[in-house]
Amino acid sequence: SEIIAKGQDKGQFRKKVAPGIAKRAYFGALDEMARHWILQAKSRYTLEEAAEQICSIFLKGLSKK
Repeated sequence: SEIIAKGQDKGQFRKKVAPGIAKRAYFGALDEMARHWILQAKSRYTLEEAAEQICSIFLKGLSKK
């Protein structure tokens, strides 16, 4: 939450985003990917691919902009 709040203070992240919600959403995405790697015999994604995708989605969203 602190990192998100600091980013908001610096104008890097939108102020309307609640840091606690964003923190939990990000953790949830990482937790789900970790569960996937543990339970799947062979993952379709490498750790690097998943990290890049998760960061991209959270920082840029899903829009084509």
